[in-house]
Amino acid sequence: MVKHDFARAMADFDKTIELRPTFADALANRGALHVANGNVESALADLNAALELAPRNARYRDARANAYLVEARYGDALADFDEALQIDPGNPALYFGRGRANLFLDNTTAAIADLQIAVRLRPADANAAIWLHIARLHANAADDKEFATNAARVKRGVWPGAVLDLYLGALTPSEMLAKAQEGGEEGSQRRLCEAQFYAADYGIHRGATSEALDIMKQIVSRCRSNALVYGSARAEISLAQH
Repeated sequence: MVKHDFARAMADFDKTIELRPTFADALANRGALHVANGNVESALADLNAALELAPRNARYRDARANAYLVEARYGDALADFDEALQIDPGNPALYFGRGRANLFLDNTTAAIADLQIAVRLRPADANAAIWLHIARLHANAADDKEFATNAARVKRGVWPGAVLDLYLGALTPSEMLAKAQEGGEEGSQRRLCEAQFYAADYGIHRGATSEALDIMKQIVSRCRSNALVYGSARAEISLAQH
């Protein structure tokens, strides 16, 4: 979304909330926009207000949990994902989110269990397959057969399918980075941030920790806070320093 569209959408939400201050959906949507703009404190204020109005709304809890992931508040994120799954137990995005929260808390067994469910519920989702593999790597668990099976269900020609080929050994990091730059201008910065993160993670698990952490720090400094890998890079930096 271009800057002008962000500003126009924010103005629309501001006006809607001014007219209807108890409109929970508008508060939650403005909160999501604040996350996209990097204003996580404002996002949490809106999402807290939305949840005061509708505490049993799983979508709002998911949004707040993801804002907490950006802030490296992994315990708070986990609590929101837990609550959201009580409300909407069949939602694969919630298992995916909780799996990552557990991973960032170094609860690898719980992370693997959640991410396995996410893969089972959404088998063609590249992100779920990638993060289950990353959780296995963190647990030092061999998963060659499982990962190959999961990867085979995902289209390679659509990003982030190339990331699967990186971890499978079919692409080098440079080749995967080149794949991220294919396609249209829309989303190109996001794809590049993701590609750099996964190249760095790949390096960490092959002993190139120092260089990889430098890349992770660059991702935190320049990628949008709503990007999947922004909070992930912060978490990887923290885990590597333990």
